[in-house]
Amino acid sequence: MAHAHSGYPGFHLEKYEKLLRKRYPQEMIEFYRTKVEACIRLKQRKFYKEAARYARHIQRIYVDNLSKPEQGDHYLQELLTTYAKLPALCDELSALIEKRG
Repeated sequence: MAHAHSGYPGFHLEKYEKLLRKRYPQEMIEFYRTKVEACIRLKQRKFYKEAARYARHIQRIYVDNLSKPEQGDHYLQELLTTYAKLPALCDELSALIEKRG
């Protein structure tokens, strides 16, 4: 799975990500939530790592762009609760919480 790739040749979200986060933080949160859910549905640890990476983007938007770190933490806790029966995913998400804490 390509990182934040739209499927269009030559288009890489990373190039525009900072600007998009600044101008459209809520839309980027929704974009990344979709990515998180898609990765989780694949039910493999390598995709759980990818999901955690996208969750980290969400957390950073809440902290850096919206000044609402508690909402980023709430999102991660919500994922941990929802997917408590997926220990590999929980490991990846818990690592994010430890980094932040």
